[in-house]
Amino acid sequence: MKKKVFLTFVIVLLFAAQALFAQGNQQQNIRNYVRSELERTDQMLQRAGDAIRGGNNPMAVTNYDRAKEIQEMAWNRFREETLESYQAALKLTRLARQQAGKALSNSRQTEQYEGVILQKLERAGDLLERAKEAVELGDDANLRAIYDLAGDNLTKAWEFYRNGDYKPALKLVNQVVKTAEKILNAFNDQLRKEGFYERHRENIARMLQNARQAVNQCGSEDGQAFMVQAENAFKRAEELSDEKHFRAALKQLQTARVMAVKAARECQGLDFLTNRYEHIKSEADRIAEQIAGLPLEQTEAARELLEQLNQQLELSLSYIEQEQIEPAIASLKAAQLILSQLKKMVNNL
Repeated sequence: MKKKVFLTFVIVLLFAAQALFAQGNQQQNIRNYVRSELERTDQMLQRAGDAIRGGNNPMAVTNYDRAKEIQEMAWNRFREETLESYQAALKLTRLARQQAGKALSNSRQTEQYEGVILQKLERAGDLLERAKEAVELGDDANLRAIYDLAGDNLTKAWEFYRNGDYKPALKLVNQVVKTAEKILNAFNDQLRKEGFYERHRENIARMLQNARQAVNQCGSEDGQAFMVQAENAFKRAEELSDEKHFRAALKQLQTARVMAVKAARECQGLDFLTNRYEHIKSEADRIAEQIAGLPLEQTEAARELLEQLNQQLELSLSYIEQEQIEPAIASLKAAQLILSQLKKMVNNL
């Protein structure tokens, strides 16, 4: 009897030990599973941190910081080493993973947003370059003013973009695109107006005539070469105009103008203009001395002309000092005309 009781007791102990062993294995398996889930979340947090580090999305940063806080709580519960704490850790780490996913999603949206703005900036630059050509070919001061403003806005938009301030960058670049399109549409309207090309043609023709006279007088080989290019461009503009290709014709007129200015500069550079100014000034001073010795009532008109001549000389000197070749040439030409009138008047006194 005692032997049977003892045997039964041993069997009960064996079953209890087996149950405890099974329970211990189950808890270890749960622990290993939760730990692997925690490590998965750590890896995801690392990817999210790398993604948002180069961006500028406050929402992504907020999600990422919250995910790290929850993950830290999850690890703390895991270290308590109980079945209840493992369950809590698993719940927390999955919540942290959701926040990390939101951070990644917001970061990707920022990258897409950034790419859209970059494309708009590049398109705005292309449109503004075309608008610049339209402004240079046209004759509308208002278009030039709004073009200059658009150029400033594009510069600011790039600054905002580089600093990660995408909303103001997008707002400004949209304004630039609208302005550039407005300039191009206005220029196309100008092209359709009767006589628009002819006005430009007449102005460039006079410029070429003056440049040719200057080059013939000074005999510069480089000036002659520039004049050939200017006259060829002018000829091509006429051919395009006859074919009703007015935009292309205006571009050729622009080329003719640039070449004519280069030709004139070969003979009318700053040194040449300075010498011409000094010559006219010397003549004006000599005539002033002649007038000073005559009665006032006889020289009143001459003195008025002399005053105009000196004003024109002061203006031309200002242009020369600012290296503004074309207005300096025009101003000295006006001074020369006044000087010729003044000489005739003084000789008749």
